[in-house]
Amino acid sequence: MNDLQREMDQIEKRTRRYWFADGLAEIAAGSAFLMVALYFLLSTVFSRGAPKDALNIVFPVLVIVVVFGARRATHLAKDRWVHPRTGYVSFEPRPRNRVANAVLGAVIAAALAFLASRAPIREWIPALMGLIFAAGFFVLGRKAGMLRFPIAGISCAVVGVLLSIQHMEEDRAAGLLFGWLGLVLIAGGTIALRAYLRHAPPQSDGRSGDGPQEKA
Repeated sequence: MNDLQREMDQIEKRTRRYWFADGLAEIAAGSAFLMVALYFLLSTVFSRGAPKDALNIVFPVLVIVVVFGARRATHLAKDRWVHPRTGYVSFEPRPRNRVANAVLGAVIAAALAFLASRAPIREWIPALMGLIFAAGFFVLGRKAGMLRFPIAGISCAVVGVLLSIQHMEEDRAAGLLFGWLGLVLIAGGTIALRAYLRHAPPQSDGRSGDGPQEKA
């Protein structure tokens, strides 16, 4: 890899770290996942008839409202709490580890093969979903250089396997998994936001800074 490509990769990673540093995007995403969890849990209560039909009609509209509302709220919150502090943000660079990614892919593939061979695939859907979430969070954690994403991914994988072991009804298991994911994201985002606000006071003149600063 040449120096220019390395520099571009570092800029991309710093940009991702900067976006996630304050935790607001995670809080917004967690809220959306909680909405999805609510749908699955309500589906276990209203499993048929008019209530189920109404739920299937109303839910997509609610998801759209929540997703776009969360996105708008994230930008407004960043304008109020993050941008005035931009010049004080600093990040720790983390090296890329291709070997770890290859090992992760092999472990996930082996786990999927094991689960598929041990029981009917429907019983292991929560475990499969948990592993998919884990893979996504590991990729995001590597690209953003943040440890809290792999931790969230591991927790999703563990919860997914535990739900599959219980052999509970599909909608209930999906609701609990999405609910757990939403809570984990909101908790991680809240912790990150509190730390960000504590360590990045607003500039005295109220103007935005020059951008994220990286520690040497």
